[in-house]
Amino acid sequence: MSNKSVDTYFFDANTALETATQQNRIQCTPRVDGLQVCYYDGKKLKNAPKNCIHVPLKKVYKYFLKTKNRFPTAINYDNTRYSDDKMKILIEEYTTSIKSYLVDNLELIKKYQKKIKKNQPDFSEKRLRVFIAACRQSVVMKEIYANMVKSFRELGCEVLFFTQKNDMQACSVLPAMKALYKFNPHITFNINHIYNEYLHKDVFNFIWFQDKMPILTNKEPLNLRQRDFIFTLIYGLKQDLIQKGYENIHCKIQSFCIDTDIYKCRKKIKRKEKIVFIGSSYKAAFDAVPISKTLKLQILYELLEIYIRKGPLSIQRKEDFFIKYQLDERIHLGHITNYIERDMMIKEIIKLNLDLDFELYGYGWDEDEKLKFYNKGVLKYGKDISKVYNSAKYSLIVGGYVMQQRTLESSSSGSIPVVLDVRHNDADYNKNFDQSMIFFRTPRELTKLLKNTKKYNFDSLVNSHSYAAFAEKTLTIVERNL
Repeated sequence: MSNKSVDTYFFDANTALETATQQNRIQCTPRVDGLQVCYYDGKKLKNAPKNCIHVPLKKVYKYFLKTKNRFPTAINYDNTRYSDDKMKILIEEYTTSIKSYLVDNLELIKKYQKKIKKNQPDFSEKRLRVFIAACRQSVVMKEIYANMVKSFRELGCEVLFFTQKNDMQACSVLPAMKALYKFNPHITFNINHIYNEYLHKDVFNFIWFQDKMPILTNKEPLNLRQRDFIFTLIYGLKQDLIQKGYENIHCKIQSFCIDTDIYKCRKKIKRKEKIVFIGSSYKAAFDAVPISKTLKLQILYELLEIYIRKGPLSIQRKEDFFIKYQLDERIHLGHITNYIERDMMIKEIIKLNLDLDFELYGYGWDEDEKLKFYNKGVLKYGKDISKVYNSAKYSLIVGGYVMQQRTLESSSSGSIPVVLDVRHNDADYNKNFDQSMIFFRTPRELTKLLKNTKKYNFDSLVNSHSYAAFAEKTLTIVERNL
């Protein structure tokens, strides 16, 4: 057996109990873990911990067809007295049950999707029902979904927020389909996915694309319904849809939103003369670009020189470099420029020796020899991030667009956003917010910019990016299209 913990089916109950009592954590994703689930055969144990679950071999099929818990990925037969032949028979029986479950699980999903397709919502009802599903493994997305749930409820909607109830459950499709069918919503809300193929034609489906998903750039058709309404986080994502041939669909820009109950000024925290950056390193993505190291470094240093002397490239200049270096995909150049705009800009700013403390929070900074000294670890999403912003006079915002999540979180927490000036590339940026942040094109400009004593007001910036305003916008669309 490997020392790495995984969800396991045990043929010996006591071994399962011993393992479950250790409360081991398994890695669900690189950044999210869960409590190890120990299923076991044999007689039921008394007073076993919640992650030690009795599933007799003959009930394996029925149990996994109904449970929301994660599926075991290993079998353990330590401390059993079965002969090799008997053990082989038991394992075959277990494997057969699991295979049957997998087949029937898919069939049940299809069955429920057909039922959902025929489930017509009644819009004469007093309250609109909104269905939102999220997975605990998508930490940031789940928080965004939760904020939308809160906003829809405050606007009088009945909302079903379908997600795991504990850290032993999986992101299972079948339970979600069952819940969707029973709830029979008027509205569904999704991030980065359309999920419309099983919806009744009368259901309003809102999709908020926040990332460059394959469906935006590949040749696969969107198959949109009349009541599918798309929002994109930035203009570039909308442009992807236009280039794909969907210029006539309903598609609006919707920047990030902010939860002011979490991100707010906290008077008890002393604000210090320091600048903080919260976000992960892009070095791993840069290293993974599938071109030769020599060419990659050549592009990196040529572009970096431009960023240091003149500032961020225009969209056209990026296209010129894409053609010049005959790269296979634009996303490869995107990973290089992302690395420059984040990691390399941070290094250049540190070189200035500003009369400010500098702190980095996020993944990957501890792996960079020049930046690990400034690394303060990974923050839990939400209140902890707000606390750090409350402790800093300035917050560094670097990247390809202005209205990032961190721009809103920091300003709402009273920290002045110091933003890499990419307004010339940001078609959806509102110039009314110019006075709410400090813009810089090259690192050396910060030497003077950070010495000003100007007072900044973030009210307009924060208030115009509320989740409530976005939720209200979707309900207005529903009203107009009934």
